[in-house]
Amino acid sequence: MVKWLIFGGIALLVGGFWLVGELTQADRDASGSVVGAGDESVMALREGDCVLGLGLEGADSNVTQASVPLVPCSEPHIYEVYSVDPGAFGALDQPNTTEFEQQGDEYCYGAFSLYTGVSSDESEFMYTYLFPTDESWRQGDRELACLLHYEDYSRWSGSARR
Repeated sequence: MVKWLIFGGIALLVGGFWLVGELTQADRDASGSVVGAGDESVMALREGDCVLGLGLEGADSNVTQASVPLVPCSEPHIYEVYSVDPGAFGALDQPNTTEFEQQGDEYCYGAFSLYTGVSSDESEFMYTYLFPTDESWRQGDRELACLLHYEDYSRWSGSARR
């Protein structure tokens, strides 16, 4: 009897963690657009996703969190993902921050006008990008994600997509 209570307790605990994860995950419609706020893995960001925040707005630091809060773009948010290149760093043998930054600037600068219709030099928005951490690199992450935002990191509603 005690054995079954222990197994039942473990199953309940695991199920509870799964349920909490499912309840806090962003909801997407059939097209992949976020229709309900929730968390999403940084490695699962898609073009058009609107991010409530990265937790480092204005700070001179690196994003190292594994997930970010997404909201529908009709709700106030700080960032909008405007391009994702899943294999951007596939040719590198090891993580290289200098190379990440060089490729990030080049790729995200060019992709900006394709998404918004104006260059980042002419836009009211700025851009930033996310690249692999040492830990995510060891897990196979080679992705570059480009995000636009206001210079003061103020929240806004809607989309910058043309």
